[in-house]
Amino acid sequence: MSYICDGNESNRIAKLVKDFIDDFSKYTIWSEFNLDFKRSPFTIKLRFKFTNGGNAGFTLTQMINCCGILVSTQTFVDEKLRGQGIAQEMMYLKESLAKEFGYSLIMATVNMTGNPAEVHILDKFDWKLNTSFTNSRTKNQVGVYSKEIK
Repeated sequence: MSYICDGNESNRIAKLVKDFIDDFSKYTIWSEFNLDFKRSPFTIKLRFKFTNGGNAGFTLTQMINCCGILVSTQTFVDEKLRGQGIAQEMMYLKESLAKEFGYSLIMATVNMTGNPAEVHILDKFDWKLNTSFTNSRTKNQVGVYSKEIK
């Protein structure tokens, strides 16, 4: 079963992104954002450009064969923008989007070996570490995190 579209998804996404930008513009100057949206599988890809030339973004996509789970992937903040709270603000937006579209759970995998900042943010936002494993291909320690959306 996949998400039932109502034809108004792009407007709903744009409103949440606009609210996000309005809130965060008190601290940071955005120059533009790019939104890609697909209905099947339900996928939102957001990229933000800053006036200093830096970028940040993420992708949310419905888990294959489970319409209740939204997977957060490809989250990034350019190095020159780190430490300004951008990833934390994007976390609020991710969770708002998941809630807006009726998802019950949001999940992500994190390279715990190479990305302690993301691990810190997930912990701060009460995401649960469900399990961790050593990736046999990369030898990195990977955490599988999730958060119920209420």
